[in-house]
Amino acid sequence: MRIAFVQTYPIYHDHVETETWLERRNRVRWIPGILSKMGHDVELWAADHTSSVHQSTIAGLGGYTIRFFESVEASRKTKKHYSGALVDHARDFDADIHLLKGTDGGVGNRLIQKFLLPEEQTFVFIIAGKYYTRHVPKADLVFVETEEQRRMLRDPGWYFWRTPIPEERLSRMPKSVDTSQFRPMPAVETTWDIVSVGRLIPRYKNYDALGQLSDLFDVAVVGGGPAKEELESSYPNIDWVGPVSHPEVPEMINRGRVFIHTSHRDYSPRVITEAAACGTPVLSFARAIAPDVLPPGCGLRLDREHYVEEIELLLDDDELIDTMGDWARAYAIEHLGKEATRTPLEQMIRLLGGPSE
Repeated sequence: MRIAFVQTYPIYHDHVETETWLERRNRVRWIPGILSKMGHDVELWAADHTSSVHQSTIAGLGGYTIRFFESVEASRKTKKHYSGALVDHARDFDADIHLLKGTDGGVGNRLIQKFLLPEEQTFVFIIAGKYYTRHVPKADLVFVETEEQRRMLRDPGWYFWRTPIPEERLSRMPKSVDTSQFRPMPAVETTWDIVSVGRLIPRYKNYDALGQLSDLFDVAVVGGGPAKEELESSYPNIDWVGPVSHPEVPEMINRGRVFIHTSHRDYSPRVITEAAACGTPVLSFARAIAPDVLPPGCGLRLDREHYVEEIELLLDDDELIDTMGDWARAYAIEHLGKEATRTPLEQMIRLLGGPSE
């Protein structure tokens, strides 16, 4: 089959330079490689400031072409930028399946509106954050991040205006991580009680919780972003490490006794997968992160009212921290490795017509 894997946001939406993006080894790069290894003709499409063509050759996976198409910066919000050139290429490429990562990016919306729907093309969403838009029910298949998303898409409940999606058009696609890169590093010195990693964006994470924890524990936050200066001023007890390159992130995680993700808006953040693979117990708020994302034994799903006490008890128990770290690493190895997406991709091929091999 001929398959197009489409990034629905421009690559610069995450403030990443082109060369840095090309050097990354993550699920976005692995999925087309897995499909290519399965014998399919695959291209990865994305929007950038300028057009360019590259070849992906990742060890153990199939090769494929990466095409960046010049974007139209039609809004101050980069996520709304789109590419007419990408739509033109889609018509010429004539894919059997269009696999769209993200549901609300301008690149994807333009492709859907100008080509996929008018020409009755087959397309699939991989949810990456926002799980519902008006186009989601029109997809031939939707890969969800969590069981809660599956339930909400199948039965919208109070959101009575949303179109329910039948169970047979919903499938689970796990996060995946390179467990040889994100791994326990016993030689790395532990320097913080609690470490967090992520972009510093206003109102996105519960920074008040991090600030409160920093009054009692050694807390570090790795990452940069537009809120960094304000946060440094508001929470001076936190060690604001700043941005680091992606290859440095595993060491940063290993420098913490436990890892915490305090967002109330993420359903299945990649950093939880990365921390688990490092063998670091993961802490998150139970209201945001469900048990199918952070399984029991791999860390703590915190109560919003009593999280300080829960963390104090954990940090007083070195044996429990070690046990949780071992459980987290084992879970990542078994369920979240580089090829974890292969089974759902095989199911997609069978459902939408064509052999999986």
